[in-house]
Amino acid sequence: MEAFEARNAMQQLEGETHERCDVAAHRRGGTPHHAEPIHFGESRWKLLLEREEFILDRRAIELWLSARCDADAREASRPNHTARIYRREAERFLLWLAMRGASLKTATLHDCLDYRTFLADPQPAAVWCGPRGAARWSAQWRPFEGPLGPAARRQAVTILRSMFAFLQDQRYVGGNAWSGVRKPRADTLSFDMRRGFSERQWREVLDQLMKLEDAPVQRQLAWLVRFLYHTGLRLSEAVRMNCDDFVWVDVGREGGCDDARSNADQGGWVVNVIGKGHKAREVPVPVGLVEGLSELLAGRGHTPELHKNPGRPVLVRFGRGGGLQSGQGEGARLSGHSLYRQLKKLFTGIAMRARANGRDEDTRIFEAASTHWLRHTCGSHSAAAGVPLDVIREGLGHASIGTTSIYLRAEIGRRIRESRRLVSSGSGGIG
Repeated sequence: MEAFEARNAMQQLEGETHERCDVAAHRRGGTPHHAEPIHFGESRWKLLLEREEFILDRRAIELWLSARCDADAREASRPNHTARIYRREAERFLLWLAMRGASLKTATLHDCLDYRTFLADPQPAAVWCGPRGAARWSAQWRPFEGPLGPAARRQAVTILRSMFAFLQDQRYVGGNAWSGVRKPRADTLSFDMRRGFSERQWREVLDQLMKLEDAPVQRQLAWLVRFLYHTGLRLSEAVRMNCDDFVWVDVGREGGCDDARSNADQGGWVVNVIGKGHKAREVPVPVGLVEGLSELLAGRGHTPELHKNPGRPVLVRFGRGGGLQSGQGEGARLSGHSLYRQLKKLFTGIAMRARANGRDEDTRIFEAASTHWLRHTCGSHSAAAGVPLDVIREGLGHASIGTTSIYLRAEIGRRIRESRRLVSSGSGGIG
C-alpha cells in the first residue's frame, strides 16, 4: 500500500510539470548549463535549487524522506536524526550535480564515481567547505566542513544508493546510477584507536568539570560528560533521552549463588535507547548518575522521581538567565548541535591549558576531541578494566563483535607499549 501511494504521488509530481529541461544534453554537448559562477551562502544555494529543473528533484527527495523516515517522525517530541542525515547527503549530491549542470534524472555512473572521489577532497574548498555549525542562511554556510573520511564516504554512498533504488522503484529515474559504485572501506581500526582519551587525559577532563561554574547549564554538562563516559551513547541517542527511559531492572540472583546479596547486586538502572537501525537496547547506568539526574530535575522545579516525568527530555536548553527556555511545556530539548558546541567548548578550554603548559600532544588531542571521543573512551577504558567484550558490544550497540574487538586491540596495544618499560629499564639483560 505504501509503495502504491508513493508511486501515485510520484506520478502526480511528474504531471505537475509539462516542460522539462534537458540538462544532460547541455552537459554532454560540452556547454555548461550555468555560465555564471555559483556561490553558496546567503541562501544562494537555495536559489540555485529553486530553478525549475531542480524543483522535481527536491520534491522527489522529500517524498523519499517521507517514505523512509516518517515512522521516526511520528514520535514528534524527539529529533529525527536519521532524516537529518539522509537529507544532508541527498542535498549535498543534488548541489554537486547542479554545479555541473546535471540532475537526479540525468545522473550517470560516471557522475557517481566522480562524486565519490570528490567527497575525499571537496574542491574548490572555498566554495564547498565551511565551519561547522554555520546557519544555512548565513554567508559562512557550506555543504561540507572538509574532506570526508572512509567511513563517512561509505555512509554517503550507502544512503545515495538507497535513495536511487527508491526513485527507480517509483519510476522517477530510469536506473540506479549508484548500483555500480563500490563503497569505500572504512578504516575503523585506526579511527577508533586514535579518537579516545588516555586515563590521564580523562582525569584532566574530570578536573575541568570540577572547575565549571555552579549554574544549571554547567551542572547539566558535567553530568552529561560523566554519563557519556560510562554509557558510550552516541550524540543522537543522548539528545533523544526522556526521563522515563531510565528504569530499574530487578535481575534477581544469577547462576544459583547462595550468598547473600544487597538489593543493588540484584538489580540496577538501565536507560532504554533506540540506536542505529532503530534497534532497541538497554544500557546499564551507575546509580550515582541516576541520583545526579534526579538532582538536576529537582533543580529545574520537577519531581526527582524519573518515572513521574513521562516524555520529559533529560537534556534541555537554558536561556541567558539560566532558566528553562519556553516554547514547550516540558522545556526546550537540547539539540545535537548545541550539545556538540558545549562539549567542543569544554575540550577547547582544556587544550588551551595544555598549550600553556607546553604539552603539544595533549593540545592536539583536546583540540580534535568531540562528542564521539567519549564513546570511544568508554569502549577502550571498559576493555582495559576487564569488562567482557560481549557486555561492551551490547552497551555500545555494535552490530558486529568485530567492531567492539577494536577496543580490545587498542588495550593490547597499550599493554605492548607499557611492557617496553621493562626493556628500557635494562634489568632484563636485553636493553
